[in-house]
Amino acid sequence: TQTMQQQSDHFSTLFGLPPTSHSGAAQQQQVAANENKASDHQKVKLNFGGQLFVATRDTLLRKEDSFFTAMLNGPWLPDKDGEYFIDRSPELFQSVLSYLRDGQAPVPRNSNVQNAAIREEFAFYQIKCAALDHRFFPMTM
Repeated sequence: TQTMQQQSDHFSTLFGLPPTSHSGAAQQQQVAANENKASDHQKVKLNFGGQLFVATRDTLLRKEDSFFTAMLNGPWLPDKDGEYFIDRSPELFQSVLSYLRDGQAPVPRNSNVQNAAIREEFAFYQIKCAALDHRFFPMTM
């Protein structure tokens, strides 16, 4: 598995942010991580292309080593409105958030394109869901 710093650097690269310093930043991240443990039920505002989602930190951190682990425990800070802007599809994110909330896998769609897009969205957020295996989430003909 990747270390928190490696994940943070990976997502910083994806979003065009400068990599974090491994000395002072690591210490700041540890302080932030300790503060975050007390606030797992804190609401987190996520802005997906203008559509606002609100979830608890606990929900977003339900799967270890995910995009959200790196985002909430890494160098990113919410914007002036208290939101994290993520330039991804709000429709596809809804499946990811529902899975994090209740553990229920997304329902297969009637389209190969839709099924592939949902798989890709889970992969982007580094969230594993066995039901997305082709046997359980088939590609339609």
